Amino acid sequence: MQPINCEINEVINKFQSEEKNLEEQLKKCKIESEKNNHLNLQRIQTPKRLLYINNEEAWNRNQKLLKKLEMSRARLRTLTSFTPTDQEFRERAAFYRKFLDSNC
Repeated sequence: MQPINCEINEVINKFQSEEKNLEEQLKKCKIESEKNNHLNLQRIQTPKRLLYINNEEAWNRNQKLLKKLEMSRARLRTLTSFTPTDQEFRERAAFYRKFLDSNC
């Protein structure tokens, strides 16, 4: 009976050691799988979120820039339409001097 018990114990020990090895490998695989899943989720979620934020920020920045450009354009249009040319300025200055000379 002893030899059978020894053989059974050997088989049990062999399978226990293999089971431990398999469990360790399974744990490593699960950890790797979780890391990969986590990294994949980050790759999937992060760029879209950042792209959305960047698009939103870019849109706001572009809107502000367009407002400033429109204001500058209006200011320049106002200056060019109401600023007399040098010749007009000289003519009006001469007319004003004549007016002052004639009234004094």
